[in-house]
Amino acid sequence: MRIFLEVFVKFADLEIGLDERQKVTIESESGKRATNFGRGGDRQTGQNRVGTHGNAGQGAYSKGRLFSVIVLACLIVLAGMATLGRGAELSNQTKHVLLINAYHQGYRWTDSVVSGVESVLKDGHSDIELHIEYMDSKRISDPSHFFHLSRYYRFRFNQVKFDLIIVSDNDAFDFIMRYRDSLFPGVPVVFCGISSTNESLQGKIPFVTGVVEDYDIKATLDIAFKLHPHAKEVIGVGNRTPLGEVKKRLFNEALSGERKTVKNTFFDDPVLSDFENIIRSKGKECIILLLGNFRDGEGNVIPAEESTRLLAKLGIPLYGALDYYLGYGIVGGKIINGYDQGATAARIGLRILNGEPADRIPIERKSPNRYMFDYAAMSRFGISQAQLPEGSTIINKPKPSRSESRTVSWGAIVPGLLCLGVVVVLFSVLLIRSRRRQKDSLKQLSADMEKQVEARTEELTRINAELRTKVTELEKAESTVTELKQRQDSLGLREEMTAQILDRLPVRLLVARRDATIERLSQGLVHTFGYTGEDVPTMGQWWEKACPDRALRETLSSAWLDSAGRERSLEDPTRSFVGRVAAKDGSVFDMEIRFLPVQDRVVTIFSDVGKQSGSIRPSRSRDFESIGTLAAGIAHDFNNLLLVILGSISLAKTSLTPGDRAYERLIDAEKASMMTKDLIQQLITFSKGGQLSKRSLAIAPLMMDVTHATLSGSNIKGRYIMSDDLLPVEADEGQIRQVMQIILRNAREAMPLGGTVTLSFDNVTVTRKDYLPLSDGDYVKVSIQDEGAGIKEDHLSRIFDPYFTTKDKGDHKGVGLGLAIAFSIIKNHNGHIAVESRVGGGTIFHLYLPASGKEGDTCEEEEEMVIPVAKGKGRILVMDDAKAVRDVTGAMLSHIGYDVAFATDGREAIALYRQAMEENEPFDLVILDMTVQAGMGGMETFQILRGIDPEVKAIISSGYSGDPIMTEYEECGFKRAIMKPYKMDELEDVLKGLTNPS
Repeated sequence: MRIFLEVFVKFADLEIGLDERQKVTIESESGKRATNFGRGGDRQTGQNRVGTHGNAGQGAYSKGRLFSVIVLACLIVLAGMATLGRGAELSNQTKHVLLINAYHQGYRWTDSVVSGVESVLKDGHSDIELHIEYMDSKRISDPSHFFHLSRYYRFRFNQVKFDLIIVSDNDAFDFIMRYRDSLFPGVPVVFCGISSTNESLQGKIPFVTGVVEDYDIKATLDIAFKLHPHAKEVIGVGNRTPLGEVKKRLFNEALSGERKTVKNTFFDDPVLSDFENIIRSKGKECIILLLGNFRDGEGNVIPAEESTRLLAKLGIPLYGALDYYLGYGIVGGKIINGYDQGATAARIGLRILNGEPADRIPIERKSPNRYMFDYAAMSRFGISQAQLPEGSTIINKPKPSRSESRTVSWGAIVPGLLCLGVVVVLFSVLLIRSRRRQKDSLKQLSADMEKQVEARTEELTRINAELRTKVTELEKAESTVTELKQRQDSLGLREEMTAQILDRLPVRLLVARRDATIERLSQGLVHTFGYTGEDVPTMGQWWEKACPDRALRETLSSAWLDSAGRERSLEDPTRSFVGRVAAKDGSVFDMEIRFLPVQDRVVTIFSDVGKQSGSIRPSRSRDFESIGTLAAGIAHDFNNLLLVILGSISLAKTSLTPGDRAYERLIDAEKASMMTKDLIQQLITFSKGGQLSKRSLAIAPLMMDVTHATLSGSNIKGRYIMSDDLLPVEADEGQIRQVMQIILRNAREAMPLGGTVTLSFDNVTVTRKDYLPLSDGDYVKVSIQDEGAGIKEDHLSRIFDPYFTTKDKGDHKGVGLGLAIAFSIIKNHNGHIAVESRVGGGTIFHLYLPASGKEGDTCEEEEEMVIPVAKGKGRILVMDDAKAVRDVTGAMLSHIGYDVAFATDGREAIALYRQAMEENEPFDLVILDMTVQAGMGGMETFQILRGIDPEVKAIISSGYSGDPIMTEYEECGFKRAIMKPYKMDELEDVLKGLTNPS
């Protein structure tokens, strides 16, 4: 600022016409005195020398003074701007903001969120550095993805201290809630794209705030009916997820009240081709609201842009509540858009960066939705912009003409040109003044340069002397370098020799640096597993490929990281782990794994379980998992055949008396068929654990009840040890009963002379330091100890293998699947089963089951209500694509007393049901097959039947127990569910109470 003022003073002297020698006399107001101003600042009195030109001199002075004031104002503004800019540059420090997106770059929603965040944080905020990360959760569904990301972020941002974290969508929010305290402790978090129904948002979370997203389905339907006043039907499309249920509820609420007379149907995850066929039968008076995804015939999700384009061709107006439908054929709606979500979150983040505590900023619970429409879709349906709500956003709107865009406001340009002229004149004058000063500066510069050349010459002389000294020192160091190179060559030869020795020995070693980069795989390891260094360049990729079991993978990965963080010592020996690992060709092995820290590396050693040398034994579990998968695949057709057999047996028994010999043979055939059904289910349970129906259970009463029932009639007693505050567990009661029955039957067979079985219950907290194949958390540990003969050490590692048994051959020998099934069930509960035993000392099984946060239900048997069966009590429609199943089911129903009609697929069933209603002879009950080979299946058929008749009664039937609908049928709207195959008395029990006697 001082420099600018000095320039102004000199410039003012120039303007009033004073050079280095000239003086001007200016007449004072009294006309009697005059003041002389010289360059040196001296002041004299004298006569008026201007004479008749005095007025002209006074005018020149006034003009110069006015111009000087203008120049002064401009210089002050420029100086202020420079000062402010320099002050801002000095005062601001870079603030780091991390944006974590749940999905991948290129996904439309994610790109919109990023644009919204950047529009706020990069608008005049040069002191903010934005780091953007993508979790890619839509394309990576591995449960260990979060764990590996946490390791990656710890390494990537080790040197960065973040001032703020912004997360977009549920996976990113869940990740940061799990790992924030360990990765970014104390850093405030702002979220966006999270539904207001998220349970985590119901309470207060320290240092967390943000903006929620809510679907405004009512506003979308309101504007749709306003733009299409003749519409009489609305069809919604959603999906079977917790959020999908919320959207379905909002859909139904929006159509209540004054719109309850509007016909409506809602489809979850419909097949696109089937949905198109349904829509083609609709007229123009129908509206479609897109809230979910469509699938193809194989169950794969079809991208929203593809399905929306196809539906738009049908000529029926489409509306949506999310912006990723916009631009592909929908008219519009009150839409959640990623840009506004990201911008709102960024504005909240700015408040935090400016010093406002995150805890004092309430969560923005009003979703920043806005009306958005597609001009192209509006044109197809004759909708004008005047019909839209005020402030609506319209995309694909035609650009204005060139004549309009070139319209110029000359009233705005002229002042700008005048200002530009003033600036040009100002800088021209300054340039002239500057050139005068430069002449003097050049003279002074020439003198200064001569002095600098002399000083530089002296400095170069001194440097030359120092360089000569350095050259002498380098010559001495050269001999030292040569010696070091010789030692390095010798060390390289030793390392090469060591590698050759390791390759010739039958050892399985993996050497990795502490940064998890794999340096070497021994030939023994490559021969056993088939992986090379190119296949697995890092430890993370090694564990991912060699450890198919997630829990074991996390345990071994954590143990390796612990080893990488410490030095080897005699007081800290290597720990060993036993686990099941996989080779490249799919073979599975039981191996012992040890970690040995050596200097800046970690050596991983793989050896056979229970052996010091020799070839490893491939596990047979993979073969039987394949058998189980095959059993699951053929279960539907196989159980259809068993149903025909059992149904025919049931019908044949009605023609005989219990005393007939043929009747007894039918009983034997019936038992054999049921054993076949059980064997198929055992194989499915072994391979996949079966379909779980979990709830919160009080585990102690359940296991005491099973123990009492299993040991009843023997000379074995049960003993129980438990704490008063035992936690409930989250488990499937039926499958836990099965596990206990398997273990207790083994204990009973191990103690033919009697004894005691002791059950102890404890609450335990598992961490990675326990080195159990479990996630960190609370568990209930149940230990079952018998007093039998124990298990031999060489048998102990194989007792969970399928078909392995130590029992003598005979009538009581089983198939050997018992403990393998128990292992599969506990694993499917996210638990763990372990065994310890010694010959002559009994056996202890330890079960770890995840604790539940809910209050447990006690195991009480409900008294079954017996409802008398009346004959001839209604009409039943049976839909099944297998003719033999239809025939035998119809025969059993007719024998029980029902009138039966048949359909081969969903479309035929819908037509028969609609015809029966029109003829005033409706069906009392519908039995639907879940899976139809070449047509509409049971679930989709039921959805359409509910649209025709909301009071329809339906029973779902399937030959595959793995379908979740069979255990959660009531949530889907079915009255009952029946598994194939079934006998006539089982079918009769299912039908009780569903029809009214005629």
